Amino acid sequence: MSGPLARSALLALAAIVAVTWACSRRVAPPRPGESHDAHVADAEEACLDGWLAAHGMDPFGSPEGTVYGGGSPLFDEQTGRSVTRTEHVYRLHPEARRACASDASKP
Repeated sequence: MSGPLARSALLALAAIVAVTWACSRRVAPPRPGESHDAHVADAEEACLDGWLAAHGMDPFGSPEGTVYGGGSPLFDEQTGRSVTRTEHVYRLHPEARRACASDASKP
């Protein structure tokens, strides 16, 4: 196999390996001065970034190249309410929560 198809297959495989690594690695103890919750949140963000990349999505869980009115899908201009990026992505992609959430019992 050669050409664009082989390149796509290699990129897909590399993305799968990256997500598997990011989502399955053990969370090391926090560094001095860092809270455990912040440390776990950083690991969850890294896993989520890898999961989104492996699925060809932008940082907000939409297809790459999506343009947002107002610059971000995290703020609803009509209601004035904001959500975190992880809440937004997990609402769109529950499978990402199963792969990356530090507490799978979160709604």
